[in-house]
Amino acid sequence: MRHRHAGVVTVLVAAGVVLSSCSNVLPPAAAQSTITPPPVAAQSTITPPPIAAPSTSTPAPTEEVGAGATGDFSIRGIVTDSSGAVASGVYVTVTVYEEGGGWDMGQVWDGGVYTDDTGAYAFDHLPSVEAGTYEVWFNGRQEYGRAYENCGYYLHPSDMPGEAYALNAAVYPVSGSAFVGTIQYEDEDGTISNYLSSPLGPDHFVGLDRGTDTSHEYSIGFEYLTYEGGQVHASGLAGGTYYLFFQHRRSDGTWTEGTSPSFQILPGETTQFDYTFPFQP
Repeated sequence: MRHRHAGVVTVLVAAGVVLSSCSNVLPPAAAQSTITPPPVAAQSTITPPPIAAPSTSTPAPTEEVGAGATGDFSIRGIVTDSSGAVASGVYVTVTVYEEGGGWDMGQVWDGGVYTDDTGAYAFDHLPSVEAGTYEVWFNGRQEYGRAYENCGYYLHPSDMPGEAYALNAAVYPVSGSAFVGTIQYEDEDGTISNYLSSPLGPDHFVGLDRGTDTSHEYSIGFEYLTYEGGQVHASGLAGGTYYLFFQHRRSDGTWTEGTSPSFQILPGETTQFDYTFPFQP
């Protein structure tokens, strides 16, 4: 299963409508320590394309692809591109996890649809989970990097009262931008290790997000990243402001998570960004 991101969206709700704003939060884990990234040096600024306010209209249901959706919960919305134009043919997936689920564990339901000519999508009859997670991805899976930058949200049932939830999203057209970087981390004994020296998994991974750690836009994910020669590579990007999110379990068993400083990727260009996550007791 490709949805293996750990995280949760915090959504702003107004009159039952989700505005495309979220923050990245990981599922509960024991004994976390927080890494505060070092100050970011002044960088050249690139302004991402403006995102128009998404439509708040409720779309008609579209055909669902998935097995056995027999619940009473719905997620619907309108997808526009970064100019505010309707985005039809965007592939949208929803994966429902029970409490503590993620990656290939605890999956309750999975399915996908394409947005129609009005940019609308709908998932009806989803199973309800009291303390699980709903992962919603736009342009994900086999459509990655073909038209729009991958865009992901993590939703908690507590953020979605009622039986229907509206999630509107704006997607950025792919510009040919790419990222490459050597990512390292410092352990408690001062050892500096390449992040790829340990197998990637639920307890050890690097993800790429759009925005900054204090102004998160959405998750791009990590399962589409490639790894070669000790470096992380990401293509299929739109260009703009990005940052890295990571988590791993240190040699002393402590669960650690943190973010890098933000960095800029110009449209159509490949940016090299190397970073070492510092150790903090």
